[in-house]
Amino acid sequence: MIAASTTLSAIRIRPLSTAKTTLSRLLIAIAGLLLLNTVSAADFGFGASFKSGESSIYLPVHATKNFMIEPYFRLTDDELFAASSKFSTEDTIIGVGLFGVFNSVENASVYLGVRTAYLKQEQKIEQTIITVVGSSVITTRTEQDGYSIAPTLGFEYYIINRLTIGAEVAWEYSKLDASASVDTISIPVPLNADSELKSNGTRTNIILRFYF
Repeated sequence: MIAASTTLSAIRIRPLSTAKTTLSRLLIAIAGLLLLNTVSAADFGFGASFKSGESSIYLPVHATKNFMIEPYFRLTDDELFAASSKFSTEDTIIGVGLFGVFNSVENASVYLGVRTAYLKQEQKIEQTIITVVGSSVITTRTEQDGYSIAPTLGFEYYIINRLTIGAEVAWEYSKLDASASVDTISIPVPLNADSELKSNGTRTNIILRFYF
């Protein structure tokens, strides 16, 4: 899930757009073309990072000694139960990073660049309300999608040949379009609203990479 130190939101009704789908396809196409053009003459590998409820997969490609391309995928799945309510969240992130690589000391390197990604988030809240005449369930669904841009600084250290451990810190800006609906047993017509969310904040990752 995206960590954000500042969040601004404004509710506004708008028609649904296909721009987010186009953006995700464009990012996938760019990542694919970059990989096809560089993987035959490059060191490439597989990386992963794990946090509570979150896992990320990285596909680093060192196109040259000083340039790295890294498509990545991130999945987040959280559930929280509180009293008579259930909260669930699913995040899917597809992106690519472009970095300059600098070999500072033996067996270690520093990289500096930017990550950009397509984001999709689904949230669901189920609340059970009990009254003297019975009970009802209120279900709130929110779907968000958009993009993020994150200037990133990181390093990696070769533990052994072809295996590295590294860390990175990024300042991440994201913009999401959201659509929410509320369904209840007692209200036959769902309530719907659209909104736009913007956030920015820092993010840190510990990444393990293996190069083939």
